[in-house]
Amino acid sequence: MGLIAYGVAQTEVVKRWRNTTLLVHNMTNQERILAISKELDLSHIGSNLSCLPVLEEIYHKKKPEDKVILCNAHAHLSHLVVRESKMFDEDEYEKIGTGVVEDLIKQFGIHCDRKAGCDASGGSLGHGLGIGIGYALADPKRDVYVIVSEGSMMEGSSWEALRIIDDLNIENIYIHVNANGYSAVAKIDLEKLKQRLVAFLDHPGSMRIKFHETDNGEGFEGVEGHYKKA
Repeated sequence: MGLIAYGVAQTEVVKRWRNTTLLVHNMTNQERILAISKELDLSHIGSNLSCLPVLEEIYHKKKPEDKVILCNAHAHLSHLVVRESKMFDEDEYEKIGTGVVEDLIKQFGIHCDRKAGCDASGGSLGHGLGIGIGYALADPKRDVYVIVSEGSMMEGSSWEALRIIDDLNIENIYIHVNANGYSAVAKIDLEKLKQRLVAFLDHPGSMRIKFHETDNGEGFEGVEGHYKKA
């Protein structure tokens, strides 16, 4: 996508990226999420904080051609911050192509958007696995990482996608479950969810599902953590 123009000149974007780089080097990703959430008056902070370690793990091992899809697309800010932390120089910045995180959130909103450099746009829950299947089948040589949440696993389309992955024996798709114990409206029985997922895909030797028991961070626990602002 390159250094995209959304009302900001390229030289101005690079200048702001340099300033952002200085800032990022002095902050953890969690601190960055909290700072941006407060600055822009954002919600879904708990979801972003719980998704953070999952994204960090994926980006530590993913190759440039691999795809990362958030079925819980409201954790977009966390995704942007992790990607930002991987931008080591201006060449890398231009290759990844976007802008500083604050601009992208202002321009494209709090949900994943391909215009913001994401591999898939999102909003309504339950579509991430289906999109991931398409990417995986289109190029079996690349890996596709899909992050799902308790909420997205309440959607029937997610379970349909799991059946297709199993029936077609798609081996280059990896599912990471961000399990913070809550959907948007209720506490979730994580053990029951884990058993259901294992029944679909966890064959002997399979590494296609990883269950992450995460938390929303101090002050953003429970259902209210999904909506509370910094």
